[in-house]
Amino acid sequence: MSADRSGLVLRRLEKGDNFAPVPENGVYWSLTHKSGWVGAVAAQQPVGIDLERIRPVRRRLFAKVAPQEDWDILRGADENTFFRLWTAKEAVVKAEGVGWAGFSRCRVAAPETAGRLELVYQKRRYPVAFKCLDGHIAAITGRPERVQWQIVSA
Repeated sequence: MSADRSGLVLRRLEKGDNFAPVPENGVYWSLTHKSGWVGAVAAQQPVGIDLERIRPVRRRLFAKVAPQEDWDILRGADENTFFRLWTAKEAVVKAEGVGWAGFSRCRVAAPETAGRLELVYQKRRYPVAFKCLDGHIAAITGRPERVQWQIVSA
């Protein structure tokens, strides 16, 4: 698991009243799963991870996920970009511990460069890194350059 790879000790995976992961001894964690895949991350700062299968979606969902200004910053709105933004937002709201309540307040801060995207939530900037895996995309936030994370087939 990510905690072992990072040299962190994480014994219990408990969630609070809002179903957000509760840190244990200063170790923050996040999990995600989809059919055939499981992702995990643990770090000494808030982290979030999400995984989605890239698939066709109805065009009306694009407007529900982000305003036109965000799609303009991302320079397009195809399914790949949709799920990059979706997983990035999910990772950020998991790191914030707010879940869906914060999804619409999470916005694109800068265009994607070198496989990284920057989002802003409540005036805090979040770098998001991605991995592509067999038709799926995984996103992580929480200083991704310093965090050991892994996605494995289930």
